Amino acid sequence: LAHQRVPGPPRGRQHHHWASSSSYYAHNSHHSPSLPMPMPMPPCEEGRVEIRYINLAKRPRRRAGIEGRLRSAGLAASSKRFEATTGDEAPEAIVTRYWNSRLNAAFDKTTLPHPKVPLTDGERGCATSHARLWAACAARPDEGKPLVVLEDDVEFVPQFDAFLERAIRVVEDAVPPGDRALLLYLGADVAAWSPPRDSQAAKLRLRQEAMTLFDDPPEATPRSVRLLSADYLWQTSSYVAWPRAARALVDQLPIAEPVDNYISRQILSGHVFALVAVPFLVRQLNAYNDGDILHSRPLLACHDLNADDVAPAPILNHHHRW
Repeated sequence: LAHQRVPGPPRGRQHHHWASSSSYYAHNSHHSPSLPMPMPMPPCEEGRVEIRYINLAKRPRRRAGIEGRLRSAGLAASSKRFEATTGDEAPEAIVTRYWNSRLNAAFDKTTLPHPKVPLTDGERGCATSHARLWAACAARPDEGKPLVVLEDDVEFVPQFDAFLERAIRVVEDAVPPGDRALLLYLGADVAAWSPPRDSQAAKLRLRQEAMTLFDDPPEATPRSVRLLSADYLWQTSSYVAWPRAARALVDQLPIAEPVDNYISRQILSGHVFALVAVPFLVRQLNAYNDGDILHSRPLLACHDLNADDVAPAPILNHHHRW
C-alpha cells in the first residue's frame, strides 16, 4: 500500500491536557458530557480490525444489506451493529439545536451563511450516534485498537478487507500511538485537500481517481492506494478513528453543526488530522438520497451576521437525505 509520509498532527498545533495520559478518560469520565452508551462495547473477534455499523431499529432491510456486504467482504466476525440514536433522544449536551453555517458556506457555495440554522432531528440523531462511538473508542489507551465506523448504506471495493488491514497497518507503523490524533476516511466527499493538492486542477484529478474502483466495469485493482491528507470533508459513511482522535472529538463537545462539518472544523482547528484513501475503498449508496437524514440548509442569508438575536433561518425543505 503506497502512501505519502503519514505524519501526526502538524507541529505547533495545540495539544490538550489529556494528551499526557492514555487512560485519562478511563479515570476522568466527568470531563466530558455523559453519553448514553454502556461501555465497553461488546468485543468482536480478535484482530486488527473492529467495525461498528450504525443502523436505526426501523431499518431492518438496510441492516440485512450491510450485514450481507460485510459477510461477502469476510468481515462479519469483525463487525457488530450499533443502534442509531434518534433525534428525539439526542441530548443538547451532546448536540445543539442550531448551527452557524458560515464556515461551511466557505466550502459549499450552495450554502448561504447564517448564524442560526435549525438542525434537523435526523442530523441531531446522526451526530449523537457518532459521538457515542467516539466516547467508547476514547476510553481505550493510545495504543488501543482503532474503531472502523460505518453507516449502513455503504458498499466496498473488491478485497476491501485486505486493503483495510493494510491501510491500518501503514498508519500504525508510521505514527506512534501518542500521535494518532487522526481519522482515516475510506470514502468521503472531499471539499478541500491539504497543500500541495489544494488547487482546483488537483481536486478534479483526485475526484476522478477516487472512484476508479467503482467504475462500471471496474478497473483492475490498483497497484497502490495512497493516503492523502485533507482539510475539509463531507459525509461520515466510513472512517477509522484511533483512540487519540476520538478523545479529541469528545473533548470539543457539544457538536454545534452537522457531524461531518463538526469533524472538519476540528481538522481545521488542529485537534485532529484527516487522511483519505485514494482511490476510495468505500462509497455510500445513493449518497444524499434515500436516507434517514433531512439536511438543514438556510434558505435566506441574514443581513447582519453578527446579530445575537437573529431569527433562525428557514430550512430548505428538500428531499436530499443521507
